[in-house]
Amino acid sequence: MSMNLTEKLIKRRGLEFIDLDPIVPRTPRCEGFREKLKEFDLSDNTPASQQEVCNLREVLAGIYQKIYNHKVHPDKDIVITPGSRATAILICLSMVNPGQVVAIPDPGLSTYRLAAVMAGAEPFAYPLLEKNDFLPNLSALFEPPPQNLSLVFLNYPHCPTGAEADSYFYRDLINILKYENILIVADTAFTGVSEPAIDLPLQTAKASNMILELHSFGFPYGLAGLGFATGHRGAVENLKQVTKASGITPNKAEINYILTAIEYHDDIFAEYMNRLNDRRRVLSEGLKEIGWHVRNSRLTPFIWAKAPAKSTSAGFARKLFLKTGVRTRPGTDFGENGEGYLRFSLTVSAEKIEKALKNIQGKSSLYGKRGS
Repeated sequence: MSMNLTEKLIKRRGLEFIDLDPIVPRTPRCEGFREKLKEFDLSDNTPASQQEVCNLREVLAGIYQKIYNHKVHPDKDIVITPGSRATAILICLSMVNPGQVVAIPDPGLSTYRLAAVMAGAEPFAYPLLEKNDFLPNLSALFEPPPQNLSLVFLNYPHCPTGAEADSYFYRDLINILKYENILIVADTAFTGVSEPAIDLPLQTAKASNMILELHSFGFPYGLAGLGFATGHRGAVENLKQVTKASGITPNKAEINYILTAIEYHDDIFAEYMNRLNDRRRVLSEGLKEIGWHVRNSRLTPFIWAKAPAKSTSAGFARKLFLKTGVRTRPGTDFGENGEGYLRFSLTVSAEKIEKALKNIQGKSSLYGKRGS
């Protein structure tokens, strides 16, 4: 039976449909932020002026200059983008030639493969394995790099596993590829603006010569579909040209929203992380109690878990949905190396997560321990 069963059908079975699949940004609950927003017309879809966009870039440049400890030029080093996923496609279309190779993580977001295919490039999936903490084996993959390799996608904190990469990883990657004409595109959507709790790629020496960082305003600010890119100046300039030619520009409401969110960043980030960590703790501890292996992360709005079940990820996710009403994302949706895992969203309410956990715990026959 298809995973696209409707909520109505689930209810007929006496179950509540609880969707722990989508990762949906939410408007911050910060009271000061919400009060400040009342000063603006958030229905104003008028395209922002060039000066308003420049103002946002200047604010971002000031923030990231402190983080990277070197000058960030607001015009040359930053471009406002339509979010990290759409930008991945734009960067491939503007910088990758047909027949070239694009390296993509497996497991990883399907957007990277789509971006490569749309550019007429050949996707080259590199494995991310639990035994390597879901980091690529750099020497095995890139010494030497695949022939015609033009671009490498990275994604840390990683979706779907939640893995993180540190400055040593980025240093080693840069040292391996420094004599190659290869662009590294680092999707850092879950770092949080202005106060990242992990190392950012561009904090590594000489990284701006090779790396383009993609950022999103979705988490923790709740504005999906808008972000920015910074780093490699050639890639930044290409993105500026392609977004301009495509008529992609933020509107006045979005500019006001983001500038206000940045003003209240500390309060927004603290509230976001407290809420996320409470949900993560409840779900991960509850799953561990019944024998699941859970890989905890710090910043991602989801958890990556391996059920002690004997079926495939897709098969088990389907049975879990039918028996408990809880919908999750099977790991194989992110590539063949996602087999054996499920991704659970943490962007629903704490009450929904507690209800989902109770339903799962009540169906222990679904996930008898391996070998039992």
